[in-house]
Amino acid sequence: MQRYTFPILTNLLIVFLLIFSCNSKQQEQKELLVYCGVTMVQPMSELAKQFELEEHCKISIIKGGTGILLETILQTKNGDIFLPGSARYYSDTTSLKFVDTTTVGYNEAVLMVRKDNPKNINYLMDLLNPEIRAVFSNKNSGSIGKEAFKVLSRYGNYEDFILNAVKITTDSKDLTKMLINDEADVAINWKAIKYWDENKDYLDVIDIDRQYSDKTPLIVSLLSYSKNKELSLKFYKKVTSEQGKATFNKYGF
Repeated sequence: MQRYTFPILTNLLIVFLLIFSCNSKQQEQKELLVYCGVTMVQPMSELAKQFELEEHCKISIIKGGTGILLETILQTKNGDIFLPGSARYYSDTTSLKFVDTTTVGYNEAVLMVRKDNPKNINYLMDLLNPEIRAVFSNKNSGSIGKEAFKVLSRYGNYEDFILNAVKITTDSKDLTKMLINDEADVAINWKAIKYWDENKDYLDVIDIDRQYSDKTPLIVSLLSYSKNKELSLKFYKKVTSEQGKATFNKYGF
């Protein structure tokens, strides 16, 4: 039996510290706090930088595995915008109240491999090969982990895949890093990551059969906890505008 480390509590504490640091610096009515899944940080950051110049404000983005972000919001009851990596997380937010929600793009899980696919990996069954170094995200800490759980459970026995894994990570960023560093041969990861400038020369993707994996909408929400309601609404409208959706599309969503 392999042993895995699940640093969820450690990551949650780090996120708490970041939030409190943001709050200590906050200028009344001029700062927003955004919770964003790792995969969508680039388009969200681009839109945030534009908005900061337009409104002369500060936007702090807390990024991480969606499960950790969600737990942080529920615990702190603080923040303005929430963008999870998968719409399925909204089924876990019964105690959260959203002012509004809008779809800004779509995410798709794929088999992600190193450039030119040196191990000739093509199917989900290849992830059960003991000679293949497969890596997955924890189903409780990140949106891609939850999505991988769904995909592998549809295909077969999820636990069989986990037992064959070389490591269980916290989010899509760690999956990508392991592939680029040649610490793994394959991961179930979000497709858009392959097209980022820093990744495109190191990674390739293989689509997963639609009976096991489908596109999942990216839904951004305006949190009811916002202390800067007018400013947060303006930013929410920017993110969900045609310009905002085009920005997400540019990054592969």
